[in-house]
Amino acid sequence: MADISSVRPGVGIGELKFGASIEEAEAYFGAPDDRDESKLGDDTTVRLLWGDDLACWFDSDDDFRLGSIQVEHSDAVLSGHRLIGHRRADVFELLVPLFGEPELEDMSVIERPDYWLANFDSLSLNLWFENGLLASIQWGYLFDHSGDNPVWPT
Repeated sequence: MADISSVRPGVGIGELKFGASIEEAEAYFGAPDDRDESKLGDDTTVRLLWGDDLACWFDSDDDFRLGSIQVEHSDAVLSGHRLIGHRRADVFELLVPLFGEPELEDMSVIERPDYWLANFDSLSLNLWFENGLLASIQWGYLFDHSGDNPVWPT
């Protein structure tokens, strides 16, 4: 069975690495429950969903290679900790010593009045908090020192 719990910032999830094709992701996770495409100008993004708690994005800019993952299930493990559903202060207490201070941004809207994003930019890692609790972990591939070129894990 595929490991869908090990969050590996800059690398991927479980044994599936950023840069994988759509076909490789489907072979790893199985057939997706849903697939949608969005277009913005000449750019196309494909999002594959497995249930309500795992999503992967593939962009035309990256030749439709796996570029971003988001998990919302409570079994997700980041740096040895299951954090989904935990209070923001507790999550920061564990992660700030490892990753440094995140940039915190209020993303609240009428539908989500207490919605916050904690961004660890150097790791391409976003933590989404709703009502003070970690709701999802989203991460992507890294860039080289110039910030212009993707570093695909090997």
